[in-house]
Formats: sequence, C-alpha cells, structure tokens
Amino acid sequence: MKKLGSTVVLFAVVGVFLHVGCFAQNTWEWVHPLPQGNNLIDVCCLDTLNAVAVGSYGSILRTTDAGAHWTRRPSETTLALNAVAFSTPDRGIAVGDWGGISRTTDGGWSWVRSQRTTSDLLAICALDSVTYTAVGREGTIMRTEDHGKTWLLQSSGTTNDLFQVCFTDPHNGFAVGDSGIILHTSDAGQTWQRQRGEANRQLRSVAFADPYRGIAVGETILRTTDGGMSWTEVDGDFGSILLDIIYHGDGTVICAGSEGCILRSDNDGMDWICTTITSEAGPNSLHAISFAGARLGLIIGSNPGFSSILRTTDGGKEWEDLSYGRIDRLSSISFGSKTHAIAVGGGGWALRTTDAGDHWKSHAIGIRRTLNGVHCLDSILAVAVGDRGCIIRTTDGGMTWQEQSSGTSASMMAAFCIDEGTAYVVGVDGTVLHTTNGGVQWTKQTSGTQAYLQAIDFVDERTGMAAGGGTIIRTDDGGARWKVQQIEGAGNLQSVCYIDPLRAFASGSGLVYRTTDGGESWTLVRSTALSGSWGLTSIRFADQHQGVVVGGSGMIISTTDGGSTWKDDIAWTNQTLNGVGYNGESVFLAVGSNGTILRTTTSGVSWVEHQPPSRSSFILEQNYPNPFNPSTTIQYTLRMPQRVSLVVTDPFGREVQRLLDGSIEEAGTHHVQFDAGGLPSGVYFYSLIADGNLITRKMAVLR
Repeated sequence: MKKLGSTVVLFAVVGVFLHVGCFAQNTWEWVHPLPQGNNLIDVCCLDTLNAVAVGSYGSILRTTDAGAHWTRRPSETTLALNAVAFSTPDRGIAVGDWGGISRTTDGGWSWVRSQRTTSDLLAICALDSVTYTAVGREGTIMRTEDHGKTWLLQSSGTTNDLFQVCFTDPHNGFAVGDSGIILHTSDAGQTWQRQRGEANRQLRSVAFADPYRGIAVGETILRTTDGGMSWTEVDGDFGSILLDIIYHGDGTVICAGSEGCILRSDNDGMDWICTTITSEAGPNSLHAISFAGARLGLIIGSNPGFSSILRTTDGGKEWEDLSYGRIDRLSSISFGSKTHAIAVGGGGWALRTTDAGDHWKSHAIGIRRTLNGVHCLDSILAVAVGDRGCIIRTTDGGMTWQEQSSGTSASMMAAFCIDEGTAYVVGVDGTVLHTTNGGVQWTKQTSGTQAYLQAIDFVDERTGMAAGGGTIIRTDDGGARWKVQQIEGAGNLQSVCYIDPLRAFASGSGLVYRTTDGGESWTLVRSTALSGSWGLTSIRFADQHQGVVVGGSGMIISTTDGGSTWKDDIAWTNQTLNGVGYNGESVFLAVGSNGTILRTTTSGVSWVEHQPPSRSSFILEQNYPNPFNPSTTIQYTLRMPQRVSLVVTDPFGREVQRLLDGSIEEAGTHHVQFDAGGLPSGVYFYSLIADGNLITRKMAVLR
C-alpha cells in the first residue's frame, strides 16, 4: 500500500532496534497456519529485510528476513488494525477500528496507543517524519504533526467512507472512497474539494507517480495525467475489486485485489496483465502492496481463517506464497513424546509434528469423516475417533492410518490408549468401547448413562473417568463397571484430566471443577462470566501445580497452584480452541478452528520475549474481588518512577474508562479503584502501559 515515508520523503534505513517485551500472562505464539491465523490487512516495507504487517484482533507482525518469518509484536488492542505507515525506519503509526491509533518509535518492536476517535480509520499516509494523514468511515479525515500524539479532525465535506489517502507533496493530497468519490486538497488538508462526484463504482485505493500522473482503483480503474483535474476510465473487466495500487518505477503500476487478482501495467496503467494467486482454500483477497527497492515486494492477503503473504524478488513479475498450513478445523491434539504430537479434525487429514510444534506435516487419513479425538500412546502408536463410529489407528507415528470396525454408527468423541493392545473410546448416547487386541475387536461396555460423552482419561490401567453433559462416569476395574455421577449446574462437561489417583479436573461450559477424593465429590474452582457461550473445551496439567484450559473465542486460562487460582493468558485470537496437549517437559500446544495451532513453552511460568538480565520494571496484579459488583481494586507495582497509563476496555477493545492517562507515578505499590456502575455484566480487560510495555488482565462484572 505504501513505501517508507510515502511518496513525499524517502529515508535511508540506518538500523533496527530490538525491543524487550514482558508479559504477566503466558504468551502463546502462532505455529500453524503461518504466518498468522488472524487476517492481515496492511503491510509496510522498511527496507529489503524489514517489514511490518497489521490486521485483525490487534495483530502486529514484524519480519527481519524479507517475510520468510514473522514475529508477533504486542499491541494495546484487540480491535482490527487496518493500516500502517512509517515516516522513518523508526517512526510508524497504525490505525484501526473505533479510531484506534498506535505509535512506534523503535521500528515496530513496541507500540503505544494514542488519541482516538469513534470512527473506524481505514488508511494512513506519512508526509514527513512527524506528519501523517488518516482517513476512515463517514468521511473522517485526521491529521497529526507530532507523530500521532495529538490529532486534528479535518472537514471532508462528505459522509462517504474513505478507503485511501496519498500525498504528492506536503500540500497536495487525494482521498478516495465509497460511490467513487475523489477528494483533493492543496493546502495540507485545511480544505478538501471534490474532484469527482459520486458514481456507482467504489474506489478503494489511489497512487501518484508525480504531481500529475495518478491512478485510482476499486470496482473500476481511473487515470489522470493532469493532477486529478480530469479522470478517464480504463476499459476492461478484471473480475475483481482492486484493493490497493502502487507505482513501482517509471510507468510500472501494480494492483492487488479480491479473488487473488494481481494486475501489472508497464505503460502507466493503459494496458494490464492479470495474474491470479490461489491457495488450497481458493483465491485470496489481496489487501495491500509494499515495495522496498527495485526488486523486493510484499502483498498481504487473507482467506477466512488464515493470512497469506506473497513475495516478489523480481520487481513484481513473479510472486511466491510464503504462507503455510491447512485450515481445516482441528478438534484434538495429543503428544506421544516430548517432540512428537498428532492433531486431528475435519477435512480427512491428520497433522503431525516431530519437533514439538515448530513444523507440521499433513497426512491424508483415507476417509472424509470428521475426527473428534486422538490419543498417542507413544511416538509410534495412536488411536483417533470420529463421526459415524469412526475409529482409526496408526503404528507409524501418524503417517498412515488403518480404519477399524467399531460395530456402531454412533459418533465417537475421545480415545485413550493404555498399552499396545488396550484402549477405550467414548461417544454419544453414553457409548463406551473397549479393546484388548489393538482394535481387532471393539466391545461395548455398559456405561449406565445416555450422556453425550466427550472426554476420557485414565490414571492407571484400571482407574479412569469419562465426562459429557453434566455427567461423569468412573471406573476402578478397567471398565467392567462404571459409576455414574451428576454434577449439578455443570452444564456441558467437555474434558477431564487426572493429576494422580485422587486429584482430577473437569471443564466445560465456562466452568472448571476439581476433585481431591478420586471423583467422589467435585468443587467448582473457576467460572467465566460468559459461561453460556464460552465453553472450556479442553484441560491439561503438566504436574500437580501447572495446568491450562482452552475454549471458545480464544479463551486460555492457566493455574500454577493446582487450580486454586487461575489467570487469563494472551491468545491474541478469537478462534475457538478445541484441544490442548502437553509434551511432558515444557511445551503446551492448543488447537482449534481454521487449523489454528498455538504454543507456549512456559509450562505455566510467566513468559518473557528477548529476556533481559533485569526483571520487569512493573507488575500488574489480578484485580480483587473478581468477579465484582460494582467496584474492584487494581494493584500494580513500579520498580522505578515512570509514566503510566491504565485503561479499561470491553471485549471488543472499546475503551470503557481511562483510569490513568500517562501520569508519572513513583516507585512502589499503587492501588486504583474501578467502579463499574452502569456497566452490564460481562468480561472486561484492564491494561497497564509503562516503560514501553503492556500487561493486560481480564476481570468480570457480575450483577
């Protein structure tokens, strides 16, 4: 979409500064699909190696190897970031939904929020090292002359959405938008005039080669050679909506758009050659283009559930897709060793890693039925189960699978392997199947329930339990007899996990239960405010202290004290997470919708990226009480005097209240009261920003 410093001023890249980021919660990294499961919307190349991309759910990614690998950078929002621009190698601004504005002064390694408006901001252009113009919904135009610290709202004279803005010099700029509108300013935005009235065709982007030659694209292509005084429509039906355009060299123009369309013109936009880029999921919607130098360029795109990054090294003649991975729903994951794990789900595929999640290979299972559960005995043998009585088994670590006869058409939901011959599977209508000969024959056991059993776990060869609905069944004789328990108010239990013969956990509809007497009694130890819609789908413990639970809308909670207290981890996604596995050493993997696989290597201990020798300069505690009504106390500790902001937001990232706004606070422990009077019940977030870093925690208002 843009070059470093837009078209007004170009800067030489003098270096990249690493940023130290600290988080109180476990931080989960994306490992599949790559580079990102959240949609990416814009990209800006800083030089031939460094670039920054932004997108949905507050995503900010950075690369130092020309897009081959990307790392997530902390942002202060979960709202979409729609555009990013850099005025120098260090200074950049990202804008997004609900007027979100984030600034960086270290090349995109760290970001802080700035003043915001209520309108979605869709594009931004850098004019010089401190001056930017942003445009957005309902004709919003904003300008900053101090690198985003303060913004002035300008009058556009329209209520049409504006999708792109560019300047040919510090005074002359153009904005395009809905209904084909084109606006022009010759006084740095003090006034904007319509160059082209409303039409039926939307315009999404505009670029100029010089003060006179420009092109606007969208549902059509328009050219001007007189600085926008007149515009001519280019003949042709390109079969897509063009979303971005960039001039790349004298007379060379490149466009990207929907349906994987890339257009290239070498004669100033008069004639075009079309290339279509597709993936396994079909054509991508290509949102943005950025070039660094004559040869290297990146295009950001997306399909529902994953992002694509295309790269050219020949000036845009050929493009390679740097994205990787399948986007089928993943429902379950299991480790067979500290490095080997298998994930299963829809689409007739199983995913397999042999390096604890760094890399994944997909293997066809030979059937098209959805798989709901998998359990690895070791790195060689595993059993997976699925719809319509499906049971499959692998003896080569998941590369090939053999279907077995279950003797039932009931959907199977979970499996557990005791040894090479003995295994159990559970499913709908209280179905429990058992084999002692490696699955040659499966025998139905009497469960004593018609519950929809979704999980099973054994602590030894004879002692196990299964759960589903509000029911838990237990056996101490290898399934010869099952004892049925109803857990009042449990809703839909979806996972069970033993720590030892006496201690176990079960999770489900936003609830976590614990037993310390082998399952005779259960105590509720965690509930979420949105229990009706945020199911806690899977639970796994590393040891008697450290455990992780995952669920809907990207929810991840963890404990380090055996389930007595729980904290919210940062997943940076709203994808549903369906399963979590532990490798017995230090790695948790979580899987979910659209092929999502997340990893943390902390085993429940706070994670630090690029860890410095010293400790974090501040600590943010969990609010107390929590849940609360109507007030709660937020405690934080500073190790040195520093400027601090404390902001409360709703689940959509909209600011509810700014409790501290950049004030300088002394070292020591501080307490801030938050009154939620007037707010509805639900989950809210409070974020402490200090020393260029961010800590975010969840809290719940419960009326």
